[in-house]
Amino acid sequence: MGFCLKLTSNSKQQREFFDSTMQGIDLQFTTHSAWGKWTYGLDAYADKVDSGRKDYLANGNLDKVRIQGPIGDDARFNQAGVFVQINHYLTPRTELIVGSRQNWVSANIGIYEDPISKTAASYAQHWDKAVSAARLSWDTTGDKSTYLWGGVSQSFRAPNIADLSRYGASRSTEFEVAATGLTPETYLTYELGLKQVKQDYYWCINYYYTDISDYIASTPTGNQINGLTEVSKKNAASGYMHRVGGQP
Repeated sequence: MGFCLKLTSNSKQQREFFDSTMQGIDLQFTTHSAWGKWTYGLDAYADKVDSGRKDYLANGNLDKVRIQGPIGDDARFNQAGVFVQINHYLTPRTELIVGSRQNWVSANIGIYEDPISKTAASYAQHWDKAVSAARLSWDTTGDKSTYLWGGVSQSFRAPNIADLSRYGASRSTEFEVAATGLTPETYLTYELGLKQVKQDYYWCINYYYTDISDYIASTPTGNQINGLTEVSKKNAASGYMHRVGGQP
């Protein structure tokens, strides 16, 4: 459980809390066949979130019971997926790894403050998406000491409870409100690398490039709340990032 006590410039108090409980299961299995090694399984996680906020006057008397705390109240965030991967040797020195995963995500917020009407509202949404990845690795010397590899992979991130239902001060000059029109972020990553492992030394260099779509970011709404700039999450950006590094 998280608890926060805020004291404003006029000596008023804000007392807010949130409580998050997660339960989950993760199962993974391996099977060997004539095609290669199969890895497969499933996972599922359920997160239960409760929150609240009370505002007090300078004399300590209760002023107002808010609709929610820092995030939506009586909220549920569920994630589940099934996956399969095969490691297959095309030749004794060339390994192909291909995998795929089906994802299901749902968000249900029992009560949050609607940023337009300022009244209590509820929200429910779900997303599902399949993502895949492939990687080709070549043993360049034949003695399993030096590998050149390349790969491509997909991923996505669904908006979470905080993205969807945040309420309260964010940074020193901002006040964040709920954003229920969000869609998942998606990523496509390309990677190329080379590594060598010897008895007395090890080195690796790799390069990756990630294309980003529908990135979720805090964006000003144009409104002011008690002198703070009102912001809300939006699918506000797309772009890319790339890096040269030394990790395999």
